[in-house]
Amino acid sequence: MPDTDELTFQKGDIFFVHNELGDGWLWVTAHRTGEQGMIFRDLVEDLDETIDPNTVFDWFHPECTKNDAVDMLVKAGPGKHGHIVQKLFTYI
Repeated sequence: MPDTDELTFQKGDIFFVHNELGDGWLWVTAHRTGEQGMIFRDLVEDLDETIDPNTVFDWFHPECTKNDAVDMLVKAGPGKHGHIVQKLFTYI
């Protein structure tokens, strides 16, 4: 059991900020791991709004066509339960 709520993280990790705790600390959820805890604000930077946070996952293929997805799943082989997630659009 850790002695602190401070999260360890890797370069490129993405966080959802829940609260600013003061003295430069943020309470966050790590997008990659789902862990919650504190990080120091000066160690991170704001994410470019054009970047989709799901790109950190190997199952996310925003430009994948239906045929590409079928090819990837077939290559995984029988008995492999894989999934491919494409970017969704809402049409109005």
